[in-house]
Amino acid sequence: MNVLLNIGSNHRCPAVRACTALHLEQLLDIIGEDEIFASGKIISERLLIAVSKMAVDAASEVRLHGQSMLLVLSRQEEFSVLWHNIIPMKDRHPLQKILQKMRQ
Repeated sequence: MNVLLNIGSNHRCPAVRACTALHLEQLLDIIGEDEIFASGKIISERLLIAVSKMAVDAASEVRLHGQSMLLVLSRQEEFSVLWHNIIPMKDRHPLQKILQKMRQ
């Protein structure tokens, strides 16, 4: 998971970022969003930062996976606390629009 979060999510190549987003989404499905937040503050913070970046990525495939992970994570109670503590205000506005659109 460290490699996916550190290297894959920030890679220059969109194909690598897309594969990283796909693998993170699969990991989220396997582990479960409850376990992600229960696994520790560091992992959940890093995952939320990576997912937030992926949700607004320039590559459409990366955006697709990032937005679906963001929607899944947003259903958790711990999400809003981490959201306000970690994501900068300037980045929150476009992500809130995405979440509102996906919830409709």
